[in-house]
Amino acid sequence: YEKLIEQICKVVSDTLPAHATVVVVSKGDDNLIDLGGRQGWHFPQNEDGAYAGYYPHDSAQVIAHLEALREKGGEFLLLPSTALWWLDHYAEFNQYLEQKYPVVFRQNDVCVIFALSKSERQAQRLSKESEGPAVTG
Repeated sequence: YEKLIEQICKVVSDTLPAHATVVVVSKGDDNLIDLGGRQGWHFPQNEDGAYAGYYPHDSAQVIAHLEALREKGGEFLLLPSTALWWLDHYAEFNQYLEQKYPVVFRQNDVCVIFALSKSERQAQRLSKESEGPAVTG
């Protein structure tokens, strides 16, 4: 697990802008939001920004919460490999992400990162600047 956290930090460092705000499906693990200069936010979170302590009931709750955090300044959504089950469990959320936000990094044994900006151009530029193509695995 520690190796996974190291891999995620390297991906974030290599792929995302230096002062990016990253929303992380963290299950409350502060190590997952310690992203070396980038601001990491727990997802889901309570009003104080701490891990909410529970999983959302359904996709509608997940989407509403994500959009609220995007409005507050969240620029990227990161799902570590340990949280990729969210994309199956919250199927409508997965469809929403795929339709609305481009993937800037995907390596299923490490993480998936979506750009939450409305500018696909920026996301495509980031994707091209990242080391190598997006990979599934």
